[in-house]
Amino acid sequence: MKLLACLAVAALSGCVSVQPQPASPPHPGAGRPAHDVAPQTAGPPVHDTLEAAPKAKRSPSASPSTAQKPA
Repeated sequence: MKLLACLAVAALSGCVSVQPQPASPPHPGAGRPAHDVAPQTAGPPVHDTLEAAPKAKRSPSASPSTAQKPA
């Protein structure tokens, strides 16, 4: 228990020095960064299926309450 307390105090006080790890090179098969990737969009079959899906009904608990009026 004393060891845990000493480690906690040392970590909080900042007296334990930590050497930053050098940056690792990218993996050989790594491609371009994710922000350069073209966005994926739904094609016509998926879009038609989503359009044909029934609309979700709102439950009474999801609608705003009329009892709470702004002051």
